[in-house]
Amino acid sequence: AAGFLNCSAHAAASLAPQRYAVRRGLQSSCVPPSERVRIPFGVGVALLLADSFRKAGWFLVWASSAAVGVGVLHSLVFSFRVTSLWSLITMVVMVAGGGGLMFKSLRDYQGEEQERRRIELDDSRQSLDELRQELERLKSRINKD
Repeated sequence: AAGFLNCSAHAAASLAPQRYAVRRGLQSSCVPPSERVRIPFGVGVALLLADSFRKAGWFLVWASSAAVGVGVLHSLVFSFRVTSLWSLITMVVMVAGGGGLMFKSLRDYQGEEQERRRIELDDSRQSLDELRQELERLKSRINKD
């Protein structure tokens, strides 16, 4: 069953008129290109799990992941339908509004992050001052003895 599922069958017909059409029969290849990525990915994961040849393992994992990404991008088909100007303006305004809200939320997050870092820096300075005072007290005790 797995062999049957791995085999791909493609039927293609020409868009030319029927008398000039060239029809292809079923073409089967037992390992489609999208399935070929599994082998290096599996080898890479096995190398990483075995903790040997880590650089080669990471290379295989990243390269096969990139190949899957390229395959997905390659298979995308964009088609634009005829729309009215009103529909186009509405779509652009909605996308721009969503992007603006996203960037606004990121800006607020950056401010919160800076405030958190400032508080942590103040806390670390305070603890360093306390440690210095403690060291001075210990030095004075040692010098008295």
